[in-house]
Amino acid sequence: FRNKFSNRYYSETLMDYSKSNKPSRKAIGDHICTLYYEFISQKPTLAVELGTRGGESTRALLAAAQQTNAFLLSIDIDPCGDLGIEDTKLKKWEFIQCDDIKFGLDDFPKWCEKKMFNPEIDFLFIDTSHEYEHTLSELNTWMKYIANRGIVIFHDTNMHNIHRKLDNTLEYGWDNKRGVIQAIEEYLGIKYDENKNFVDIRNGWLVRHFPFSSGLTIMRKL
Repeated sequence: FRNKFSNRYYSETLMDYSKSNKPSRKAIGDHICTLYYEFISQKPTLAVELGTRGGESTRALLAAAQQTNAFLLSIDIDPCGDLGIEDTKLKKWEFIQCDDIKFGLDDFPKWCEKKMFNPEIDFLFIDTSHEYEHTLSELNTWMKYIANRGIVIFHDTNMHNIHRKLDNTLEYGWDNKRGVIQAIEEYLGIKYDENKNFVDIRNGWLVRHFPFSSGLTIMRKL
């Protein structure tokens, strides 16, 4: 979707939902096209985003949701700022400010019943605290809702004080002590080297990992 030489997105829909057609300087910016591609390839009915932060991933997922007529539920413990998107394009999106673990344990099935959805998630994106215990709780809470052939994507699976971006520039970050990837390892019962690209099949999941820009790990339920 993106030509790295022109620094432009090929998808007009994605460009329309982005505040700029230039890639973000943030680590997530290098993964936006992957999120968009995986979402459209999945053709979800219900997608859930845990962690909105500045809304960059949210805008990309909303652009993909428009293409697939999906509903996107975004959850964050902090408020969601103005996405800069027309209200008419937000009819199939809801933001809930709350603790994502509590919502997943207590409220998600009731929310689905109210919205007339089966409590099944076709696409789940997790980009929250990046800490081990919280991520493991998210896995134990949310993975039971993943539909057959559903997909789960984690950002920040290769966090360090300095990370390398796709254009080979370096960016300051913080060391989460392998929090996210360690939680995935425990959930799957395997040890990974998150500094390298890898593909694995483990315990009913197809796992792909990209080490650049703080890391992105994609798990597809087989």
